[in-house]
Amino acid sequence: MAAGFKLFVEAFNDVETCRARCRIDHFLLNRYRAEVKAYIGQATQLPNHTNTRGFIAIAENLREILEKGGAACSCRQCERIGDAVIALDAPRNMQLEHTDHSFNHLCPPIDQPHQQHRSETQVVRTNPSVRDQ
Repeated sequence: MAAGFKLFVEAFNDVETCRARCRIDHFLLNRYRAEVKAYIGQATQLPNHTNTRGFIAIAENLREILEKGGAACSCRQCERIGDAVIALDAPRNMQLEHTDHSFNHLCPPIDQPHQQHRSETQVVRTNPSVRDQ
């Protein structure tokens, strides 16, 4: 079992091979290019505060990908835009359930049904008995 786990970790960390097989550049630059541009434009109109900061950061990373093309796509970059990928790829006939504020800005422009829930921290703060369970 340890050897199998070691092989998994090595394959997971082989970002060059993973990127060579990845089609995120096609996803963002072709399939959802108009939506990505709309996110970038929307972000420039928002004030930077707690509820918008995550979305603005995502849009900034998407802008970099649009400017530099597929070469800007990497596993690290995907980590930074993951919420956008989730929103764009979610089936429109299903509701996206989330705790992140970024989805409040990512979902409406693409008509993605969504529902924000309180974070774990908020639940624990308002109901201390949850910690003891």
